[in-house]
Amino acid sequence: MAGLKVAITSDAPSAIIQADSTSQGVLVPRMTTTQRDAIASPATGLLIFNTTTARHEEYTGASWVAIGGGSFAPTNATYITQTANATLTAEQTLSSLSTGDVQVTTTTGVLTSLKANRAAAVAPAVTDDVNSGYAIGSRWIDTTNDKEYVCTDATAGAALWKETTVGGLATTGEVFLTAAGGWPSTTSGCAVNVKNEYGTNDIDLYSLDFDQSTEEYAQWTVWMPADWNAGTVTFQVAWSAASGAGDVIWGLQGRAYANDDAIDQAWGAAQEVTDTLLATGDVHYSPTSSALTLAGGPAAGEMVQFRLYRKAAAAGDTLTADARFLGAKVYYTKS
Repeated sequence: MAGLKVAITSDAPSAIIQADSTSQGVLVPRMTTTQRDAIASPATGLLIFNTTTARHEEYTGASWVAIGGGSFAPTNATYITQTANATLTAEQTLSSLSTGDVQVTTTTGVLTSLKANRAAAVAPAVTDDVNSGYAIGSRWIDTTNDKEYVCTDATAGAALWKETTVGGLATTGEVFLTAAGGWPSTTSGCAVNVKNEYGTNDIDLYSLDFDQSTEEYAQWTVWMPADWNAGTVTFQVAWSAASGAGDVIWGLQGRAYANDDAIDQAWGAAQEVTDTLLATGDVHYSPTSSALTLAGGPAAGEMVQFRLYRKAAAAGDTLTADARFLGAKVYYTKS
């Protein structure tokens, strides 16, 4: 028999050293990382047991690498970063990290695990960017407001985040109040809705025209969607003017009705927005309002009466012409 054979039961001719046992093992040299690194000119394939990391290791001819199971689990780290295209010197199993994030950077960029913020209290900002460790595809979860965002641009100082939820569907719905579908209030009503033709290209748009000096009102009846969470709403107005200059103030208020509610009840508190005429004959979009609370203890699927007005008598309403209301979007939060 060739080679050293110890208590063998069946010869393995290819082995230069062979030992057979069901109750004992082979013990390789045990040493610390410092002692291992002091080995002069280690041979390729040299085996040791590293008592510092509790791992069997072999020398590849260039570095020591771990063999087999076990783990190396840093306890006070956010990232393990590999900055060159080289094999990691130890298998790294991450556990109990404070953020749960891993970032591996290589010169080819092929090994990347994106940073995420899974316990934010606010929405991401433009400064939550590449300098903060974020990249396109990074996730951000606002646990305070139950919202999720994904990064679409991580440019330093100009990061863009898109709100997503439930597979990317937005949490906000919209109801549109059209000029054609509204009517002047019986008391202090605006002008009756009229169709205006913009003759060069035969564009026809309905409008409700509001006087420049007297506060006037228009109304709509809307069945709110079944997925409305019955909370506050916001609104944005589309409008125009045929002449004049200055600012216009739009206000909106509303009331929800449950089954058997009396109809003749008070409106809810209004919210107002101010917008400036930029050019006559152009469409203008107002800013989005602050949160508007509807009166009546609203519930999903209920009928809501909306009332819109121009606050023409206010000092801040300086538009020197009728304001043409074209439509308004009412934004609501989905349940």
